[in-house]
Amino acid sequence: MSLNTLSKFDPTSMFSGAIAHRLTAALVVMGISATLFTTAVQTYLEYQAELDLVHERFENIRATHGQSLAASIWSFSQKQIEIELSGLLNTQGIDYAGIETPEGDHWSVGIKADANIIVEYIPLIYDAQGKEIQLGLLTVTADKQAIHDRIFVHALESLLAFGLWTSFLAGALFLIFRELVTRHLVTLADYTRSISFDAHAPPVVLDRVKFGEGTMDELDQVANAINTMQVKLVESVEELKKSERRFRAIFDQSFQFIGLMSPDGILLEANRSSLEYAGVNSESVLGKPFWETQWWAHSEELRHKLKQAVEEASQGQLVRFETTHISTDGTLSYVDFSLKPMWNEDGEIELLIPEGRDITERKIAETKLQEALVDAERANHAKSEFLATMSHEFRTPLNAILGFSEMLRGQYFGPLGAEKYGSYAEDIHASGEHMLALVNDMLDIAAIEAGKRLMSNEDLDVGEIIQDCMRNFETAAKAGHLSLSCEIADNCPPLFADKRSVTQIVLNIVSNAVKFTGPGGCVWASLAVQTDEIIIKVQDTGIGIAPDKVSTVTDPFAQTHSDPHIAQQGTGLGLSIVKSLVEVFKGTLVIESQPDVGTTVIVRFPLNHASQQSNLKIPPSV
Repeated sequence: MSLNTLSKFDPTSMFSGAIAHRLTAALVVMGISATLFTTAVQTYLEYQAELDLVHERFENIRATHGQSLAASIWSFSQKQIEIELSGLLNTQGIDYAGIETPEGDHWSVGIKADANIIVEYIPLIYDAQGKEIQLGLLTVTADKQAIHDRIFVHALESLLAFGLWTSFLAGALFLIFRELVTRHLVTLADYTRSISFDAHAPPVVLDRVKFGEGTMDELDQVANAINTMQVKLVESVEELKKSERRFRAIFDQSFQFIGLMSPDGILLEANRSSLEYAGVNSESVLGKPFWETQWWAHSEELRHKLKQAVEEASQGQLVRFETTHISTDGTLSYVDFSLKPMWNEDGEIELLIPEGRDITERKIAETKLQEALVDAERANHAKSEFLATMSHEFRTPLNAILGFSEMLRGQYFGPLGAEKYGSYAEDIHASGEHMLALVNDMLDIAAIEAGKRLMSNEDLDVGEIIQDCMRNFETAAKAGHLSLSCEIADNCPPLFADKRSVTQIVLNIVSNAVKFTGPGGCVWASLAVQTDEIIIKVQDTGIGIAPDKVSTVTDPFAQTHSDPHIAQQGTGLGLSIVKSLVEVFKGTLVIESQPDVGTTVIVRFPLNHASQQSNLKIPPSV
């Protein structure tokens, strides 16, 4: 029922003072009931009193007239008998008196009724010289109907008196209650119906006489409560409007598509962004099942998917999936869509919140990125194929250069002449070896990246491999005045991997440690087992790596030092090969270093990699 309907409906206009009328009617009913009950009790008591009075008179007759009548019969004084019977008839309430003797004599006065009477039989006994002789029987009757008539008249008078008193009291109470209560209730009702939700109204004031300064009764309390309610109601409405404006500001200004749905999928609200995207107004979509709206009209499959999502969300699940929509210009857009349930205070799902985010640009960027990755992978593969092929082509002339320079350096066919030719031959041979090492490293990287490196996996004793690698550097360590040490954990399980690759990993790491550690330094290697991993660690007290260079040391041809003497000692591919080989075996490579303190290289191989590696087949290099 609307507020306007309530303002038109005024029950007091049809029956003014309804409460007073009902109160008066209740008082009348209670008065009549009390009067009837009181009169009934009083009538009953009066009736019993009348009966007791009759019986009392009978006893008096028995006591006062019994012996005298017996003496009159003994003396056969008929005149005396008639006088005494006439005297009995004058007794109040006695309607008949009669005597019968055994000899058949009969005397009576009055009229003996046949019904509705009270009868008393009194034996007439005469004492003749100590002997009691019953001379006759005295019969006395009283009219019960007369008693009834008297009591009825008295009860009727009582009812009339009570009725008049009750009517007067009810009328007075009606007038008093209507004046003091109901007319003020009508005022309060009229004021309450006139309360506006938009503005403060003057407080209600009751036109009534106060019986004391500052006193308040129930009506005053109701009036104050209504005034307080009116103020709080207007304030609450104002706060509600502010909250509604804030909600609309957030709801409609959001660039995302947001709505509100009932748990059965009926769309209740949709923000401006979603409406403008589909080119619809709220009247055309609100109140409809969400899957029947314009957003989902282009795909029956998506409508079915949305129905399933609504069922899952109405059971408390968060549903999220990517979908497509067609905008007003006909373009297809990608949307990240979700349905979130919202619970009320009783733990019941009250609303579903559909939310969509346009991810078309991201999808396009992902597609372009994927295409770029494919192109880069293709180019990298081509590069690796080129390097793998050309590295073999480089080896043929390099082998010739090394062979002829060795012959010149060794003067196999006689003296060269000038001494400088010998030094030139040494330089040519050293440069050729460096070039061959570079080509071999490039060939390794290319073969690994192209997947053409031959892997022969077997169970390896990694501790033995580390010890063999460390022995290879004993001569160089002595020449550089370094100390080498090795610590191998007991009962280390075998590693299922390619022995050549693991050996190359250890050699390259130890080689770097020896190369960049000065005289008096230390290089030590260790092997440990931790849960399901084998850990190889190589530490040195060398020159270290600058913090901004650590992340680039595994890049091909990376040089971490500006000193040309140090930089020319290697190809710059050692750690790149190590990183590539470690990744082939699903391991991890960690490098920790501090300048002038030293470097620690940690390689972790998973022990459970054996089952995976057993199926790894990499074709041999060509």
